[in-house]
Amino acid sequence: MSDVFNLAAKFGKAAFGHAMDGFKKVDDETFNSRISICKGCEHFNKETTQCNNCGCYLNIKATWNSEKCPLNKW
Repeated sequence: MSDVFNLAAKFGKAAFGHAMDGFKKVDDETFNSRISICKGCEHFNKETTQCNNCGCYLNIKATWNSEKCPLNKW
């Protein structure tokens, strides 16, 4: 159960950062580049489009201007 709380806490922090950034989203080119990098990563879960390292759902995280890959891949 602690994994659920940990994931919720990470999402809350990311959502707060997204709000503080004015809810800005990246352009399509940046999103596609980010997703392409994620899809080539060993931590990418193709069934859920989730990162097995940070737990984030990448179809959301990769659109937010305020977010970055925890492994510094983008």
